Amino acid sequence: MKNSVGAMASVFVVCAAGLLSIHLLGEAGPSGPPEATNQANVTTVALPPSNAPGQDPTEVVKPGPPTKPKQDKVSGTELSNAVTRAVRAGGSATGVGLVVLEVDGWRELASAEADRQFRSASLVKLLIAVDALQSGASTATDLRTMLSASHDGIASELWVRLGGNTMVQRQARRMGLNRTLPPLDPMHWGDTKVSARDVAKMYRHILTELPKAHRELIMGALTAAPRIAADRFDQHFGIPYGLPEVQWAVKQGWATGRAGTDLHTSGVLAGGTRVVVLLSTHSPGTSYARAAKSLTTGVGELGGLF
Repeated sequence: MKNSVGAMASVFVVCAAGLLSIHLLGEAGPSGPPEATNQANVTTVALPPSNAPGQDPTEVVKPGPPTKPKQDKVSGTELSNAVTRAVRAGGSATGVGLVVLEVDGWRELASAEADRQFRSASLVKLLIAVDALQSGASTATDLRTMLSASHDGIASELWVRLGGNTMVQRQARRMGLNRTLPPLDPMHWGDTKVSARDVAKMYRHILTELPKAHRELIMGALTAAPRIAADRFDQHFGIPYGLPEVQWAVKQGWATGRAGTDLHTSGVLAGGTRVVVLLSTHSPGTSYARAAKSLTTGVGELGGLF
């Protein structure tokens, strides 16, 4: 009986993980090899593509070196308005959330709809990684792959192992996340609700509260995010393409469904001196290419900060 119970539990975990991996995220397939990037010391994580049908690669905007005026000549309100205006200029965004922090003193340089809730998509993997490190529930290799390549299968297995919704509530309490809530359907981790300000708090917690080894594992994985994610999606929209001359460590998010298309870009920039979080939701039917282009253009408005 004891062995039977163990076997049944194992079957449950495997089935649950399989269901979880079929969640909100769409896939896009590249038509050629990944392009070169300006990011220093980036490594490519070699992973098999998913079995989902591919799409054309996400179209992106690759502006030249930033030409925006320095932040001391532009107010936070002006900067926030410029970013949100640029994202909305694409014509599809129905919600934009922004927070830009200066790490020295954690001063907020810009914000817009900072407490508005968005579907997290893969941003919840930051919480999964922190919880897994604290509990010893995963290997360093798996955590690096989950974060850098945004690997859904690993995230799904850990979601079940860590308690799913309970894990979100646990980390929200520890990090003081006021607008982060678990999904209504616990089988869909990508439906976790977050805000731009709460995601910025996640980065602050990682940078200031975690043990050095945990912090370095997470930030190292985000610095090594390859252009093509595990699901064959081009994840270098937003920060990587919008600020091509700036060093970054990013976690991106993408999801689509009847409620619309969600695309998020977030990370620690310029040698750990800035935290940038830009979340967006777009009208139903919006292509990833269109949404990605708007986020890349919006992030480009931050060039004067670097």
